[in-house]
Amino acid sequence: MTKSGHAGLQDTAAPSTPSIVPGGPGWAAHGTSGPFTMDPGWLPFHAQPSRPRFRLPPGSVDAHCHVFGPGERFPFAPERKYTPCDASREKLWALRDFLGFERNVLVQATCHGGDNRAVVDALRAAGDRARGIATITTATTDAELAELDAAGIRGAPRRGAPMDVWRLFVRSGQDRPSKYSYPALDRRW
Repeated sequence: MTKSGHAGLQDTAAPSTPSIVPGGPGWAAHGTSGPFTMDPGWLPFHAQPSRPRFRLPPGSVDAHCHVFGPGERFPFAPERKYTPCDASREKLWALRDFLGFERNVLVQATCHGGDNRAVVDALRAAGDRARGIATITTATTDAELAELDAAGIRGAPRRGAPMDVWRLFVRSGQDRPSKYSYPALDRRW
């Protein structure tokens, strides 16, 4: 257990999953695994998504997307305000490729709270095709920041965090953090 209360970011063993194709078998299956129930009215995956009528330019990036769970592997936070359907990294990659994007920026979903394991797992599986935005709390340690950096995390939203969260910026010599990035982990793609 880390100082921030999570099991660490080392959970990388993923169950093998068959190839997922948007609109194909298993694509529209939705629900939430583990001890969770998807909120009524949650908008699940479109059963038959269509390709764009235009071709995206080379190097296009989906600049804001999420992975949710799967809940049995990456539990949702008790303090969450919503419970989505499971949206695995495999479904995200399939949709990215189907739509014609080359890369993704994964944003830590608030339903996971400060536990960044789902986004870190997806980043590690993506190789150089994704970078991420993590949730940083006052309990986040230097070791955890280093793990996040190694996984491909390049920013953190403020999301109303108290100013003591921004102690992270002092380490990098910056006295005023920008709202959306932390210079200690500022690197090119």
